[in-house]
Amino acid sequence: MTVATARPRGVAVALAAAAALGVAGAAAPTPAGAIIAGTPEDRSDHPAVVTLAQACTATLVAPDRLLTAGHCASHVVPGRTSVLVGGERLRVSRIARHPRFQYLTPEIPAEPYRDVALVELEAPTTRVTPLRVSGRAVRPGADVTLVGFGTGDADRPGNFGVLRSVRLVVLADGACRTGLDRAAAGQGNQYRPAVMLCTGDPDGRAPYASGCNGDSGAPLLRRTPSGRQVIVGVDSWGVACGVRGGDPEVFSRAAAELAFIRAADPGWTTRRIPEPLEPGPPAR
Repeated sequence: MTVATARPRGVAVALAAAAALGVAGAAAPTPAGAIIAGTPEDRSDHPAVVTLAQACTATLVAPDRLLTAGHCASHVVPGRTSVLVGGERLRVSRIARHPRFQYLTPEIPAEPYRDVALVELEAPTTRVTPLRVSGRAVRPGADVTLVGFGTGDADRPGNFGVLRSVRLVVLADGACRTGLDRAAAGQGNQYRPAVMLCTGDPDGRAPYASGCNGDSGAPLLRRTPSGRQVIVGVDSWGVACGVRGGDPEVFSRAAAELAFIRAADPGWTTRRIPEPLEPGPPAR
């Protein structure tokens, strides 16, 4: 089995998009992919979770607003990209990426930081109830669920579009760094616990549950005592879709990004946001 080095979820699609747009020397980012060892789901069971630009997953968090990964923003073209929500196709009117989004190192594997973006729809939908974004911290050991449209096979990164879910467990920061370094040397240094959280397979046995290509932007959900599902994370990056001994999956921590997610104007633009090919200053 040949496994790519660390990448953001959807990096295989990002490379293709960069090539199609004629971006010379586009060094691929390393963000997240598809759900491995997951269970196929009916879209009607998760109507707020949608595909985005045939490359990523997104979640309805307001009647006219989707939440996704920051590294997915470059796939979206306002005025042209459309999204199917509750059987209704709506065009994207504006997009915003977190103002501090960046890649953490100058070469691959470079992981995304503050990896969240918002997509505004041309009109609010009344067919689907948005999911709430939690402002509460998620502790290690918590049971969570990833729901996304990514590939279910690490060897087939283009196998996108089937909705799957998988149960995961939140890892302690130390265990996360150790698992990332075990999968690829130096990856643990790119984990930033203040704005990221990390998950692993619940039983630690193969086949290891994980996100994979196409799950970028997918919601990590936790069920509240009242039975309501809330978003606690946004799928961001991983090393090898869990196949390297159950390597961890990294998410943007939703509670850390509430100000951006809820802002009336998070930095909307009607232009396509290009993928940054150079990292920003060292993130803290």
